[in-house]
Amino acid sequence: MGNQESRISSNYNIKNVIIENDYFSVLEAVSKRDSTETVSIFRYKNKLNLSEKQEETEDINATLFKNAVQRIKTIRHPGIVKFISADIYSESPAIVTANVIPLKLVLKSMTSENICTGIFNLLKTIEFLHQNCKLVYNNICLESIFVPKNNYTKWLIGEFQYSIPINATKNESQKIIDVIPSRLQPSKDEKEDNSFYRDYWLIGKLIKRIIEPYTKKKGKGTINWAPLQQIASQMQDTIPQNRKSVTEVINEPFFNNNIVIEVLESLRNYKIKNEDDKKQCLSILPGKLKLMSKDIIEKNILPEIIQKEIINESFSDILFVELFKDPLKGNTLIREECYKNKIIPYILDMMKLRQWGTRVVLLKLINSYYDAIIRYDTNNKNKEFIITEVLVGLEDMDSDIYLNSFSALTKILMKTKLKKNDNGIQIINDKTNDDIISNVGSRKNSAVNDKPQSATTEKADNSLLSVNVLINRFIIPHFIRMQISDDKEKKLESMKQVVKLWKHYILVEKVRFILF
Repeated sequence: MGNQESRISSNYNIKNVIIENDYFSVLEAVSKRDSTETVSIFRYKNKLNLSEKQEETEDINATLFKNAVQRIKTIRHPGIVKFISADIYSESPAIVTANVIPLKLVLKSMTSENICTGIFNLLKTIEFLHQNCKLVYNNICLESIFVPKNNYTKWLIGEFQYSIPINATKNESQKIIDVIPSRLQPSKDEKEDNSFYRDYWLIGKLIKRIIEPYTKKKGKGTINWAPLQQIASQMQDTIPQNRKSVTEVINEPFFNNNIVIEVLESLRNYKIKNEDDKKQCLSILPGKLKLMSKDIIEKNILPEIIQKEIINESFSDILFVELFKDPLKGNTLIREECYKNKIIPYILDMMKLRQWGTRVVLLKLINSYYDAIIRYDTNNKNKEFIITEVLVGLEDMDSDIYLNSFSALTKILMKTKLKKNDNGIQIINDKTNDDIISNVGSRKNSAVNDKPQSATTEKADNSLLSVNVLINRFIIPHFIRMQISDDKEKKLESMKQVVKLWKHYILVEKVRFILF
């Protein structure tokens, strides 16, 4: 097989062939080093004999493969399949990428909104290739578009073998154009010269193919496909210069007036916004989400929201206060099953990051999500983890972390159901006070807490931490500490939370007195 080729078999276990294209076989494989890492392998379908030096007589297939590797390796864009590695000089060369699945295999299961946003993403990627890379892609078809398994709105391209720089010489470009399959050739009579017009035609053909089942359906759907059908026809004009460009299509009302695309574009451009624009984006987002169905939010919007970059802004609670709300207590954006499978794991994962902005948001909103997490916490591990993180915050030097941790602890106590042990003492199942303090360790400031803890000792879940201990050892000392400080905000907020806690227990005692 050759030394280079053996690297694929030595590093990955091939699971199955996903799709056979003109040039590549696309395989799914699992890393032998990490069984949780799944990748895609684009393997050339025939054997090649490549050399490091490009010779004048080099086989066209060798040229195409080197072209494919060079482009996917050097061009980085959210709409391009992520390159990992390549085996080039082997008998069966291959490219290893992030795990993707062919669009063709999942197209029928997509919603209309998935398709609209997917087409828009593809247009943006091709526009990037044209404007920034000066590259004609020449391979826009259903078989060469891929999606991540968890996000069908993100359409990706990755097979660059037919791509040609716009400034390539006539001979260079014609050499590749001559081997492009006829189904990817705009003109039946003669092959068009190298130009962006070729990609316009291919996009028009792809759009027509994708939306054809929807245009034939009787009755009104959620989307009027007629304008897009007309756009596709304009992109396929027989006169290349008359074809509607990618940029013109992107700015068409069909896409500009689509609220799902508007929200997705705003989220995807979030990183490059300044702080004021970020706040504006997050403040109007809940209102826009309420105009969408739960299905659209869960399948289209949620994957873009639950990223660590967004929640790390301390003001992002203006968005997450709605998203983290318990489905049984008024969350109208997503279904309970989605909350359980997506939101709860996301919250717990974000807590482990211990970044300042993220911690502030999660502490502020603990009242929203705590009940839901406990409801599905069959072994009390998540409850122990959350309480430990809150108590850690009471040892933090950062004022915001400290104050929000105190507030969060009072809210947890008000949500804790009291019960009696054999001695009649009010308790809750949790870790002992000494265990909690040992987990807190020496983490005294938020700068240290931005780094994950290396390891914590797990204790058996048979110890008890009484509510009285939480109040006497944590609430009362820290309340006194804040009341004697010069910080007016701490004084007022801590007083407000303690009064709420006090009223809560008075009410609990009244109910117990009436019942017993």
